[in-house]
Amino acid sequence: MQSEAVNQASSEQLLTPVEVCPLCASGETSLARTERHNFPPDDYYRAYSRSPINLRRCASCDFVFVDALPKDPTFYDHLYSQDRDWAYEFKFHGKFAIAQDVKKQIRRYLPSGKLLDVGAWSGTLITELRDNFAVHGVEINPHAAACAREQGFDVRTGAFGQVDLSDIAPFDVITFIDVLEHIPQPGRIIEQARELLRPGGLIVIKVPHFDAQAVKQTALGRLGLSQEGVAQNYSHINHFSPTSLRSALQARGFDVLDVSGAQVEMWNLSAPAPTQVRAKRLVRNLARGVGTRTLNGLTRLGVPCALNIQAVARKR
Repeated sequence: MQSEAVNQASSEQLLTPVEVCPLCASGETSLARTERHNFPPDDYYRAYSRSPINLRRCASCDFVFVDALPKDPTFYDHLYSQDRDWAYEFKFHGKFAIAQDVKKQIRRYLPSGKLLDVGAWSGTLITELRDNFAVHGVEINPHAAACAREQGFDVRTGAFGQVDLSDIAPFDVITFIDVLEHIPQPGRIIEQARELLRPGGLIVIKVPHFDAQAVKQTALGRLGLSQEGVAQNYSHINHFSPTSLRSALQARGFDVLDVSGAQVEMWNLSAPAPTQVRAKRLVRNLARGVGTRTLNGLTRLGVPCALNIQAVARKR
């Protein structure tokens, strides 16, 4: 019955408009991109598919955001599959290269301390960092959080800002790796993180880079290789640039130490798979590695074309 009601609803009934920039509250915005949906074949999404996704760019801070969000509190339960082999996720998840890169960035400025990973998933990043830091995590997905706890980690279930961390705060480092693109009001999240950091503590944020991702997805669409947009069916609702990420941190009491291109997911070649599949994964890893190093190198030279960006900032 609920799916039938959703299918009959208009876009105005299904979506809540976002009328000002979620990062700086400016009302001066312009249309940056319009995308069609690419939902799974499920009747639940039929009404959502009738209207495109519009992304708007803020004239004040360069932030790009989806201008209307689903009202249904169960929408993301439908969108995100809970049917995963979590032990496999922990052991073979493709974010291992990202975790190694984040560790390298953090240890440039701080060799050890107490660290909180927000969006800890099944524990990929904190596994990489546990030899140097006392690690803790917050994860909204209860199954992922349970998997991390089974590995012996203190990962608490719930949304950041709602989970009680008073017994372990303050922290020397708080990380948001592939998190802020998903959360409404990312500026408020940065402010909440600052309250939990020691004076001089670090915040590390990794997010997709809007302009580069838009070019990539447009090219893939024209080649018939992907119909997924940068908004990913309301999954990625926030879209940063080096400018907007830097300004968001500076406006909330942080000194920005570095904004650079970031690592991307790589296939874990130790994962069980047929020889042919592993060979394809190896080729893809090589292509991703070369492409990422090239685009990140150009970004360092002042041409902001990295597909993902990463900021390290220190609390004033």
